[in-house]
Amino acid sequence: MMGTKYIILIHPTCYTSYRLLKKLSRERMLNKVKLVDVAVNPHIAFRYRILSVPAIIIDEKPVYAGPIDLDKAIELLNGNMESIRREHVDFNDIVKAVADSFALSSIVVVHGPKTALNFKETIKASIGLVDDNELDERIRELLSSDELVAKMYAKAVRNVAYNIVRILYWTYGKRLSSLRDLEEFLSLDHIALLLEAFTILGRIGLKHLRRKNLVEKARRVYEYLVENFSTIRSRVFEEQDQIIFDDEYMDILRINGVDVGYLEELRLLLRT
Repeated sequence: MMGTKYIILIHPTCYTSYRLLKKLSRERMLNKVKLVDVAVNPHIAFRYRILSVPAIIIDEKPVYAGPIDLDKAIELLNGNMESIRREHVDFNDIVKAVADSFALSSIVVVHGPKTALNFKETIKASIGLVDDNELDERIRELLSSDELVAKMYAKAVRNVAYNIVRILYWTYGKRLSSLRDLEEFLSLDHIALLLEAFTILGRIGLKHLRRKNLVEKARRVYEYLVENFSTIRSRVFEEQDQIIFDDEYMDILRINGVDVGYLEELRLLLRT
């Protein structure tokens, strides 16, 4: 009889993926799992219909993803499925599940919460083991509440803004040092185009929105970036520096079959 098969989808620069792998290393549990880097294997994330990492796949089924509790993840990998069972679904759980995902947050901003909430596999895995009927009912109730929809939208805007600064960090490194640099690298039109790109795969999801509509959707993200740039930059650079320059973490990735070549190139960029 074959044993349970554990796969963990990660992105090397995702802070939750980083914390999970460091904890699994300390607990000497990495030999139980197969790591898949979705940066170079996006098709595997699509196979499991998951848009948030890290994601724990057990016997080919996504069961826990996104803003995971590390201790519960350890229990889960030790065979305790009940560790992630939720007796009730809270509205905040759904908002957090969506707003933690870069992809779903982008979809909220461009296409609205209703479209994002159709990605049930990601939402379910981000919450834990829940009753499907109760989750569907909570989603309907959430969509009928202007207050909850506004809360989800605000958190989605924040997540997209932070991830745009992460992209600038990976692309330009320390050259992004001031608000003037941000405005040089990205205009409102650039952010509008980025937002649309974040929500599509080829023609899948492509609505050909007019410039005026896209710019209006991007304006909230742009304004949030400008108003909070110093704080966002400080937090993103501290987080990403911790990940990229952690030699022990790089060894964990390398030993467990993750190609760190592009990360080594990023380290060189950031040292210049």
